[in-house]
Amino acid sequence: MMSPLLKNAAPAVVTAFALLFLSLTVQGAIIIVGQDAKYCRIQDAIDSASSGDEIEVENGTYAENVEVSKPIKLIGIGNPVVDANGLGCAIVLSADGAVLEGFHVINSNQAGIKVTSYGNIIKNNSASGNSIGIDLLNSNNNLLRDNLMDDNLADFEAMFLRYDLSFDNDIDTSNLVGGKPIYYVVNASDKVIDKSSNAGVVYCIGCKNVSVRGLELRKNAMGIILVNCNHSILENNIIQQNKGGGIFLQSSQNNIIKNNSILDNDRAGIFISASYNNTVINNTISNDIYGIFLLGSSYNILERNIVSRNREGLKLFQGCIGNNILGNEFLENEIGISVKNSFGNQIFLNNFESNIRQADPGSNNFWNSTEPKTYSYMGKISTDYMGNFWSGYTDGEDMDDGLGDKPFDLDPEKDWHPLISKYRTYELKKPIGDALDIYHP
Repeated sequence: MMSPLLKNAAPAVVTAFALLFLSLTVQGAIIIVGQDAKYCRIQDAIDSASSGDEIEVENGTYAENVEVSKPIKLIGIGNPVVDANGLGCAIVLSADGAVLEGFHVINSNQAGIKVTSYGNIIKNNSASGNSIGIDLLNSNNNLLRDNLMDDNLADFEAMFLRYDLSFDNDIDTSNLVGGKPIYYVVNASDKVIDKSSNAGVVYCIGCKNVSVRGLELRKNAMGIILVNCNHSILENNIIQQNKGGGIFLQSSQNNIIKNNSILDNDRAGIFISASYNNTVINNTISNDIYGIFLLGSSYNILERNIVSRNREGLKLFQGCIGNNILGNEFLENEIGISVKNSFGNQIFLNNFESNIRQADPGSNNFWNSTEPKTYSYMGKISTDYMGNFWSGYTDGEDMDDGLGDKPFDLDPEKDWHPLISKYRTYELKKPIGDALDIYHP
């Protein structure tokens, strides 16, 4: 009969208990690796081992790329070093049910420890000087304890490229990135992760009503990751120098991302994939490849964000439908907005200033309001359709209604009602749909 404790535990915990039980009851051979032992290379010992064997690696430096391709225990005695010499991973766990304990991994141009399998135990390891310290790739039901990651380009990554996985790992706060704990939270509700947590990176998997606020998150693959989450809020965080991006939402709905400073991250400042009805408001995003990237995501609101000095300020890609993009500032990007294979998005009352190319517009989107708006401009009240402000547009500068007398040509699309002043010059008299009425001074 299963104990009540295990009956009510999360799947990853049950798996970990099962692996620990098996490791205590299934005894294989013990193989020694060391300078005076039968094996001087770790990989040679693994290749000769059988499932259930334990390989004990004596203290020393092992310049090799190790792949654990069998369910064995690989135990470091005295903290041996595995040095990848700048090529490939130091250690890869490709077999399910392995145990990795007590190693220091260095000098990988990929990952110090890369895990592509399920149900492993990884504890008391350290990683430094790698591209990524520890990397879980499509890997579930692992248990991580007391691992230290520091001085890597990105200390930690858990990346899920498959939608059929549960993302359920047991990773507690004994695992540190840059001296700060990893928060890997699964199926939580009504939880607050704030400055008092000293979190170094935050993963929320299957969570509801979680608040992540007031954190400084640096030098991981990403700063905050939400997968299958809803009604949560990410606010007032500083997210910098992460290699994969700042904030990542996947398959998540009805969340709010606001008042964050997202700077100098590779790839995307905010990446939203297969997610709906989220609000991204009042964030500052700069010096990334993509400021904001939406992939297959619809009916989101992007409002009052300052997006500057990115390769592309905003990218809508592959099936983004019905998003509202208004009141944003796209400044000094190579491309202000890029739209590919996406349609029915409303893009108006934004400022486009000093972008090398203001927009790569795609087709079948709306670059001005789809219904007339009543507004005040320089003391005069008018009712008309409203577009965007485009730096360099001069047709209609003398118009007292604040609108150009010719469309702004985006080739092939057009903004039929461009603004001749920045959007904050216009005071709207009614809110715009479900978006906040941000235009009143």
